[in-house]
Amino acid sequence: MAETESVGFAKATSELVRKGGYDIESHGVVEGESGARHNVDLLCNYGGNILVDIKKGNDSVISVLSIYMKMLDSKSSRGVLIAVPRASSQARRLSPKYGLTLIEAESPDEAAVSLCRVISEARSSQARSSLVVPYEERVDPARFEAAYARKIRTRSVKNALDLIILLSLNQTTLTGYEVMSLVHRNLNTLLSPGTIYPVLNHLERQGLIISSETGRKKIYLQTRLCKEILASIMQAFEGDQRVILKFLFDQSRRMQSAKDTKESDSISINFSQLSNACSHGNGKFCELCSKECKPENCPFLVKKEVAF
Repeated sequence: MAETESVGFAKATSELVRKGGYDIESHGVVEGESGARHNVDLLCNYGGNILVDIKKGNDSVISVLSIYMKMLDSKSSRGVLIAVPRASSQARRLSPKYGLTLIEAESPDEAAVSLCRVISEARSSQARSSLVVPYEERVDPARFEAAYARKIRTRSVKNALDLIILLSLNQTTLTGYEVMSLVHRNLNTLLSPGTIYPVLNHLERQGLIISSETGRKKIYLQTRLCKEILASIMQAFEGDQRVILKFLFDQSRRMQSAKDTKESDSISINFSQLSNACSHGNGKFCELCSKECKPENCPFLVKKEVAF
């Protein structure tokens, strides 16, 4: 789709969405945390910015990544890609993984109907979020565990990002986008430009990498200083990681040991208290259950055993 066709499609779609009762801006601009200003074909705000890009189907894979990057960098609530007339099979698989809404439309009318549904859902979600829901009802333990594991992985990658970049530049040159793709491909973590570029700029200020511009791309490569000290930096990093991991494993073992000891003590205390509570012994008269009995068939002991 030519740029003029995309402009016409976006304008026609926005007019139809407005007729549906929703506020929407044609050819909007959002500012990201990286300082970049991102152009989108359509922009509306219901429970946070909803970014919409319109692309021809055969380049929709790149468009999926593009709208996702814009959404991450600008902290927008939703990203929508309208593929005209159809998206590729890869784009269909990628969109839900990145939390994007994919709309396939042959005309502005078809796109506007689907987009109105998305905006309506966003507005409904905004209304529901104002209701107070008890914490216990909101948390799904399995989902919480998976989400927290992802956070830990992302945090670990961010903490080691400078070393990841320096080691990746050891044999080749890379652009910022290529660094982002490399991290995503090898570490299953997708970082935003707002995370990647500040680290690149910091490393350049430290004299560990340098950059050169080729057209619109900025290419990064190692300096001689980096090559000389990188091995020493890695040794120090590995030593620190061993100390941290040893501490975590030791704490985990102590926690498990304390748990096992507590369970063992609980069982020991249970039987001890039961024996002291009913002082009849071998067939003697039991004051507590008011009859002659043995420990194994004493109703008091059975009751106490359940209580403990």
